[in-house]
Amino acid sequence: ALAFCISLFTGMVQAQSTDDWTLQSQKNGVKLYSKTGACGDKNMLFLRLENTNASAKHVNYHIIVESEGHNMPLLPQVIELPASGTKSGTCDGERGLATDIRNISNPRLVVVLTVN
Repeated sequence: ALAFCISLFTGMVQAQSTDDWTLQSQKNGVKLYSKTGACGDKNMLFLRLENTNASAKHVNYHIIVESEGHNMPLLPQVIELPASGTKSGTCDGERGLATDIRNISNPRLVVVLTVN
C-alpha cells in the first residue's frame, strides 16, 4: 500500500554542525531526520533515513528548503532502505542525502515522504 504524508516543520533546523538530528517526518516505520553542517566552505543540509521495520522499504521523498521568502526545491529522491537499516548524508556520501544549501540561513523544511 502506498502511504503519503506531508509535514511542515516550522521550527528551525540546527544551525551548527553537531551530532543532533531533528526529526522532520515519519511514516510507516520510516523516519526522516535532518541537520545542517559544513563540508569545507559549503553550507550543507544532511538527511538521515531510518527504517524501524523488519522488512526493506522503498522510500520516496521530496524536500523544499524555505528561508526568508526564498524557496529552494530539491530533486525528488528514491532510496531503498534495508530492514532495520539507516542511511545518513555525509560530505562524500550517497547522493541525495547531502545537499549544498548555499547561503540559506535559518532554513525550514517542507517534506513529502512516501513509503511502501
